[in-house]
Amino acid sequence: MPADNNKWGIIFCPKSGTFKPHSKWEKVEKCLKEKGVSYDYVQSENSSSVNRLVGMMLNNGYKTLVIVGGDSALNEAVNCIMKAPKNIRDEVALGVIPNGLMNDFAHFWDIKDNDIEKCVDMICQRRVRKIDLGCIRYTNAKNE
Repeated sequence: MPADNNKWGIIFCPKSGTFKPHSKWEKVEKCLKEKGVSYDYVQSENSSSVNRLVGMMLNNGYKTLVIVGGDSALNEAVNCIMKAPKNIRDEVALGVIPNGLMNDFAHFWDIKDNDIEKCVDMICQRRVRKIDLGCIRYTNAKNE
């Protein structure tokens, strides 16, 4: 069944190695409910399963995808979206709520790790920016 165009597709990627990996999701869920956001949520097994989950959400018509995860999960999501037909990927907004170890992408945009409300507000306002994508291949640590 296709998704409502206003409903978000959220992929939660638990941070590995933490004592309470789901405590972040509980905070995100509380914020979403307080703001009346309509969403469907799935949890990834690991960052590589994000690709499959994003594909599933794209196929079901979600126009707003949110990754609650780190740079690896975000990378997988972007790669999947970029493989989609242009008419689909041009309609999709990808949001991030940082939940990784480094969160370099979020930090570049001045998104703090624990500022869930700000992240949700920005996605609700559909503050969308087109950004350039790059490709870095690092194959041998001894080569400079």
